[in-house]
Amino acid sequence: MCAAVVETDRLALRRFTDADARSLLEMLSDEEVTHFLPLIAPRNLAEASAYIDEHFLATYRAADRGERSDEGLPLDLHYAICRKDDGAFLGYINVDADEAHDAGYALVRSAWGHGYAREALAAMIEVARRAGFPHLTATHDELNPRSGRVMAACGFTYRYSYRELWQPKNYEVVFRMYQLDFAADSPTYQGYWDKWPDHWVDGASAGSSGRQGAGGSVSPQDKVKGVAQMAVGAAVAAAGVPMCILPGPGIAALAGGAALISKGQRAYAGRKATALEAKLDAAADALGTAAKDQAARAARAAAREAPVVAAKTASLALKGAGFALTGAGAALQAGGRLAAKGCFALSDRLRERGQAEQPSSEGEQPRETPAEEA
Repeated sequence: MCAAVVETDRLALRRFTDADARSLLEMLSDEEVTHFLPLIAPRNLAEASAYIDEHFLATYRAADRGERSDEGLPLDLHYAICRKDDGAFLGYINVDADEAHDAGYALVRSAWGHGYAREALAAMIEVARRAGFPHLTATHDELNPRSGRVMAACGFTYRYSYRELWQPKNYEVVFRMYQLDFAADSPTYQGYWDKWPDHWVDGASAGSSGRQGAGGSVSPQDKVKGVAQMAVGAAVAAAGVPMCILPGPGIAALAGGAALISKGQRAYAGRKATALEAKLDAAADALGTAAKDQAARAARAAAREAPVVAAKTASLALKGAGFALTGAGAALQAGGRLAAKGCFALSDRLRERGQAEQPSSEGEQPRETPAEEA
């Protein structure tokens, strides 16, 4: 069993309790927080409580009973991340005791950019080291390079990439696997590599990755990939030309297109990137990520505003229809009044004409009345 509380300069890593359900629900209700997390967010307080019980409290109960993993490792390296000054809930961090020894973490959005993830991960590394873990692994979506920078800052090194049908969200994701060894002879964990056949090592030689050669033979797949990358890069760069009136997206598109063309040429030729090319690729990736993040935020904002815009549009449409109906009603009433006046006028004319054509009764002699018969 590990310590119930681990403190750093600014943080307190402590065990979860039932009382954390509301804070966890608020955190996981933020789509930007859960976008890169392997979970379906709880929808209400009861589901948040159930999530805490299944993923945190159950491991504490097992550890308190003296249970350990098959390797004899502790099960309860699962902590809530809290700010030490005021106890505010900031997120969670854990190290699984399975064969991968995977480290994972997540923070509320307001805690991003303050170095809390790095500080919490560094503390967990020391706890895991003392607990006897031979190594730690950590993975991140290739579209989330910030997480990779946290791993690298804490001593993890990139080992390989793989494409996974990600559950429970059920779509394909390219993950980059990092590892931190506590012993010099620790082998790279091969579990993900063996499970997912579409795997490679970025920038490695043909002997270690099978994706990219170094002066050796180039596979047909590499050539196809290279041509595809060059084509996509040319399209992206071309799209960036008219966008240069908006400097940020335009420059990002041009840089990203140029980087893709360069990568495609290297893949087609089967050669590694030079130091300068690697720096240019990294800069282009950073620009592209920033542009993509801005676009994603704009899209999410538009999605949030869409119901409001739709409601306002529907309201205006209904008001317009109401005005149209009111106008039509007024027109019908006016037409009815005109029709009635016309009918009355016609009736009067007909009555006048009838009276004019009837013979006058003046000067007529009274008709004789027949005499009674005797």
